[in-house]
Amino acid sequence: MPRSVLGSLALSTAMKCSPPDGCSLLLRVNASLALHESLQGLEVCSTSLDTQETQCQTVQVSRASRQQAGQQLQVRFDCFEVAVAQTLYVTLRTVPHFCGVQLGQQYHMEDCREEDVGKNVPDCFAEKLSYWVDRSRKVILVQVPESGGPDYYVRLCLKRFTCEDAGAPVRGDSAGDPAVAFVDIPGDEACAPSTCIQGRRTDVQFSVPQQLCGLQCEGEGRSFLKNLHEYNFQ
Repeated sequence: MPRSVLGSLALSTAMKCSPPDGCSLLLRVNASLALHESLQGLEVCSTSLDTQETQCQTVQVSRASRQQAGQQLQVRFDCFEVAVAQTLYVTLRTVPHFCGVQLGQQYHMEDCREEDVGKNVPDCFAEKLSYWVDRSRKVILVQVPESGGPDYYVRLCLKRFTCEDAGAPVRGDSAGDPAVAFVDIPGDEACAPSTCIQGRRTDVQFSVPQQLCGLQCEGEGRSFLKNLHEYNFQ
């Protein structure tokens, strides 16, 4: 089979948003080819150069189409789910595989400095939240990120099939008093593995809640425990 059967490989970034779960990045793959009687389909594979994880898709070419040898065909594959700032190597091959008949291209996904990605993808706005557990007072205190950042809605929930409300959401003001208190939480319930803290930014339309379960209650009083998540980006 001639190498010219594979014409081009075009890669681009797409974004899928599902309120209220936020947005995720996708890799869009388009290809062009010249039909050949021996060509049964196309296979495209995306490999992460960071983790070596590979995802593949195959598109079949019908027998009727194969009889139209030489005719140009445009193929649009389903999108691949990818991560922020991921470096990928994408290969396009014929089915069946023929030695030397393939195209390859490296592609770098946008990072959090790109405006739409930074505002809508959860990995980019997982800021630092801290919590304290005071079992004697039956209080859980949650501190939203430092002054100057966005405000947060914070809630306590019980994780079953979904995370069910254990109290009304409370807005934490990063410009004012950043402490949010949940009172009247029985000590055993507060420290149960199913009890979770969720924080959601108020300035992002599809903000995904950052969730921490299995709250640790060691120590006395309001001792500092741990951060919910912390990401450093420019």
